[in-house]
Amino acid sequence: FLIPWVIYSIFLASSGEIVTEDTGVIQYNTYEYGKNTKYAFLYMLFMWFWSSQFIIAVGQLTIALAITCWYFTRDKSEIGTGTPIWAARNATWYHVGTAAFGSLIIAIVSTIQVILTYLERKAEKSGNALAKAVLRCVNCCVYCLGTTL
Repeated sequence: FLIPWVIYSIFLASSGEIVTEDTGVIQYNTYEYGKNTKYAFLYMLFMWFWSSQFIIAVGQLTIALAITCWYFTRDKSEIGTGTPIWAARNATWYHVGTAAFGSLIIAIVSTIQVILTYLERKAEKSGNALAKAVLRCVNCCVYCLGTTL
């Protein structure tokens, strides 16, 4: 998952228009991105959150099923090395939808947090104290929502 995501992100980061800036002392190049490229960055960030949380959720379900199988088995000699494989198969067969839905909710909240933080920084640069205070309050509420998930 990580290798294709990094390749796509590098490709996306290098897809902007190169603009040469001259400060008088030093000359450097920057990228300017169009509206669609900015949305693509947001999409890639959302996919990062969703995919990573999905992988974590399936792993947690697998561990929970393996521990549950061990705990509720009366004769512990019946448990072998196949228990983690059984747990992984069970987690992917019966519970992958739950993991996908839960990770989707976490990804949406995380993406909203990133957007609010970006808007807060833009309000801070513009010097608008009211917008900065409102965005901080909203970001705090979303953060509280995200930590309870």
